[in-house]
Amino acid sequence: MSDPIRGLDKAGRRSKRFLSPSEKYEIWLQPIRREATMAEATAQWQVDRPTIMRIRTVAKEGALAALASRARV
Repeated sequence: MSDPIRGLDKAGRRSKRFLSPSEKYEIWLQPIRREATMAEATAQWQVDRPTIMRIRTVAKEGALAALASRARV
């Protein structure tokens, strides 16, 4: 799972993978569309499982907040 392009940080860990909002949206959408499993998404996007779980959590919280604000209008 090592990626020679990303290299290592000062502590010897893989460098961070910065994702754009559209990439995060695509990561969130793939399992919903049944295009990729969690394992396939981690390999494809070169991120770890907690990163994908955090993207899903933030997306859910954002969607609920948006829906709640619309209900008050």
